[in-house]
Amino acid sequence: MTPEEADKYQQWAGMDGTTAWHLIERHADGWDDVGQMMNAWLRANLAKALDEVADEEPINGNELAQIRVRMKADRVRSNV
Repeated sequence: MTPEEADKYQQWAGMDGTTAWHLIERHADGWDDVGQMMNAWLRANLAKALDEVADEEPINGNELAQIRVRMKADRVRSNV
């Protein structure tokens, strides 16, 4: 399956991930098809997802640093 075929295989735009996975798992003929269809779903829904987060306030450097410290601490705790 080519990317173009995957784009035309379903009406991916606006489809939730659960439905997309169900259709992909049911109709894909091997892992290459799974990847092509998942990428087609992503391409069809990426613009909407980016538009939704564009309305949010951007995260600043200090907030990002705090998040990274928390994530690192969580990883350390989970490895104990």
